[in-house]
Amino acid sequence: MTDDGHRQTNARRGVPTRVAVVGMGQFGTLHLQAFQAHPDCEVVAVVDRDEQRALEAARRYGVERTFTSMTEMLERTHPDALSIVTAGRDHLTPALEALSAGASVLLEKPVVMSGDEGDILLAAERDSRGFVMPAHILRFTTAYRALHERVWAGAVGRPRALSFRRHRTSDHDARFPDVHPAFMTTIHDVDLALWLTRAKPLTVTSTEVLVEGRAQPAVVWSQVQATDGSVWSFQTSWMLSDDGALPDELEVIGEDGLLSLAMVPQLREFGTATVAVDDALTPPGRRGALYAEIDHFLECVRSSRASELISLQEAVDGVRLAEQIVAQGIAVRRSEL
Repeated sequence: MTDDGHRQTNARRGVPTRVAVVGMGQFGTLHLQAFQAHPDCEVVAVVDRDEQRALEAARRYGVERTFTSMTEMLERTHPDALSIVTAGRDHLTPALEALSAGASVLLEKPVVMSGDEGDILLAAERDSRGFVMPAHILRFTTAYRALHERVWAGAVGRPRALSFRRHRTSDHDARFPDVHPAFMTTIHDVDLALWLTRAKPLTVTSTEVLVEGRAQPAVVWSQVQATDGSVWSFQTSWMLSDDGALPDELEVIGEDGLLSLAMVPQLREFGTATVAVDDALTPPGRRGALYAEIDHFLECVRSSRASELISLQEAVDGVRLAEQIVAQGIAVRRSEL
């Protein structure tokens, strides 16, 4: 029997889904914990190019096997599915290897770093028994899902304008010096705009504020005119102090009213430092959007079908819009303001 045959038989018989997690950074370990908390899942391996980091994660979370090579891991463990939680520039090759082996992939955002890479990945998905599910976590967040339902129920009539605000701390420039904010931060809102409207961008304009000593723009302001006549505004900055926080905000202005969403944490801790407790995306225990996302992914793997909630094509469309935002960016230096 082929490996794919084993996967399908295991899914029918209720055998735990065999999963490998690739990338043992902070978010990779959150993926690992979420998979381990699932009663119908077995994490069979972790992969990281840093052998010590892979070993430490395996010891801490009780995973039996570690690898520094995707190829070796696939040959030796034959997982049903993988979670790829590496940097975006390192997404394409492991995703292609996984699809070639017939495994399905939960792929963190941005799924790839260009539309051309997206086309390669889409072609590989078409030729594989596996599928790629983009890990656009906000689609699994209760507040955003409620807003989406209201938009599509016609609560405010036809959407005419969408406004997004997403500010991050200044240390993002040091942490992600080779990633434009459009791909690291705005990509979330790009996906939300595509999801909420099902429209395509027609024209894109963008302005970037450059600050001396920074690798990436400190501010990116973008506007899109879409095929449905709506206008999308994206505001992103990496300018907050390291302990600062502003809620992510979204407004949908329709012909009959307005929907407003601010992602304000419900719990804050005031001690030696002020901490906003994450109660939406990755809270401890089997709660939050990450667990909902992974539950959905595993359900899709067991039923051998791609997700109906988020497709690889939608994620690639988002990457292409992020490319346009970068390409259309008009740079303004802080001294010129």
